[in-house]
Amino acid sequence: MHPSCGHTTSDQVWRLLIERARTDGPAWVVGAVGVALPGLRQAAYRLRHYSGDVQAELLTAFVAALRTVNSAGARVVQRLISAAFTAARIELRASEPRREADHVDTTALWPGAGHPDVILARAVTAGVITVADAELIGATRLAGTPVADYAESLGKGAKAIYQARSRAERLLVAAVRAGLLSDPDEQVIAEATMTLRADC
Repeated sequence: MHPSCGHTTSDQVWRLLIERARTDGPAWVVGAVGVALPGLRQAAYRLRHYSGDVQAELLTAFVAALRTVNSAGARVVQRLISAAFTAARIELRASEPRREADHVDTTALWPGAGHPDVILARAVTAGVITVADAELIGATRLAGTPVADYAESLGKGAKAIYQARSRAERLLVAAVRAGLLSDPDEQVIAEATMTLRADC
């Protein structure tokens, strides 16, 4: 997890950790969590504004991601922690008490595109934006983390973070408008739902 460790070495180690966590029992799961702690701490910091048990949700999501993440690609640990962060944020947001005056409909950012967390995940998979871009948008737009706080957690200036978010959001909006992030199963599901309603 240290910056001095190259991506190639990191990916090799994480592929081994994930394989062992999946096949060799709980001790390897605990080991993987231990190695990932620097990234998990940073993710927990970004989720600190939620009232729920951030650490428990994050660890639960990370253990689940160990079983499902595709370890064949590059930047394995970044994708692993991003998956855990996104899943934990969804759970924490769902458990937050809603006050109508404070609630913002985040789907308005990308109208008609679906749930923002799902759209961000699709955009990363499609190569439209990076994992870091998705985390930035998710933290500052969806989770309500102030840009200044987010920038401080990364050791960067707020201006650079604003610029990065603006660039990523332009790419995201363009991809949504071009239909690149639509769910290929959406029409089938919609038709099936309408059929079920008609039969009731």
